[in-house]
Amino acid sequence: NIFYKKNNFKSLKVFKNTDRFIIFTSGTTSKPKGVILTDDSFSNNIISICKNLNLTKKDKTIIFSPPAYAMGISQIISFMWASSKISFYNNGLKFPVELINKIKKNEITILNISVSAFRIIEKYFDQRPNYKNVRMIMSGGMPLTKEIFFKYKKIFKNSTIINFYGCTENSPRISHFKTKFWRSKENYLSVGKPLKNVYIKIVKKNKNDDYGEIMISGRSLMRGYLINNSVVKKLNKKIWFNTGDLGYLDASKNIYLKGRSDNVFSVGHEKFYPEEIETIIKKIFNFNEVVIVKKPNKILNWVPIALINKGKQKSLSLDNFKKKCKKYLSSFKVPREIRFSKNLPKTNYGKLDRKRIENYLNGK
Repeated sequence: NIFYKKNNFKSLKVFKNTDRFIIFTSGTTSKPKGVILTDDSFSNNIISICKNLNLTKKDKTIIFSPPAYAMGISQIISFMWASSKISFYNNGLKFPVELINKIKKNEITILNISVSAFRIIEKYFDQRPNYKNVRMIMSGGMPLTKEIFFKYKKIFKNSTIINFYGCTENSPRISHFKTKFWRSKENYLSVGKPLKNVYIKIVKKNKNDDYGEIMISGRSLMRGYLINNSVVKKLNKKIWFNTGDLGYLDASKNIYLKGRSDNVFSVGHEKFYPEEIETIIKKIFNFNEVVIVKKPNKILNWVPIALINKGKQKSLSLDNFKKKCKKYLSSFKVPREIRFSKNLPKTNYGKLDRKRIENYLNGK
């Protein structure tokens, strides 16, 4: 039995002291590598999650996303550790009404539903039911905008919203932001403060930059990468790991994400941060999804182009799109081309596949 309990939470260990998981991931780099998670790293992360969320044996959750990747394993073991009840629904989002009925019938208290999953099934939720059992909505992997936040709260009136942030290399969760009310100066929520035994710092390339690269350290960090049966990068709790994400800390030391460093490109001499502009354009037009990628340009090096899922919005000309965008954005931030699609390419884990989109928009 790999689970055992003691009265003192600080002395708990989930597993014995050996390597436990090697999870292969390509992340956002398209270069598969094995992330080596040790018992110590995974145990620390699980215990920090349970304490931070105050999970108890009274809690019930339902898992309808693939359970065999880092976040799925983290969910399952967290709830097992807290002696909570877990229901598995194997049909994913194929039958939204059936899934929602199971949420109600099983009196689910903690619902992990990403922004992309919520967008797919939100119209199937009864706007007037009593979802009072759902005390917590977990969301992560995509920006949690003001629009989505209030849609969550309209359906799950009494719930606390948890906006989380993580990566497989950190076993996998880095931080949680917990709130029942909208609290953000941005159009999206913070991802909160680091969990216990996780440390972060922001490294700016230039002193005048508003944000920089997010570095993490601590006991939840992986031991290293496995590539071609060799450990190519060894880490320990004293080493700082570059997540590849960009962000900043507010006055309360909450983390705000701005995007991926490998998505940044230059338009002339100006740095272009796609995720930042995507959030603004979605707000302006109330589009469902927007992805901006780069296109080669002889004069400016790169220019931005956009693929858009406009949802229920009516047709929109490029001229009208640009005209409205220029009211809110500098000219170099306005996409030079737009295309519309109802089904934007996704990875196996539901994230927008930027590389496929970029190749598609550039005719590759």
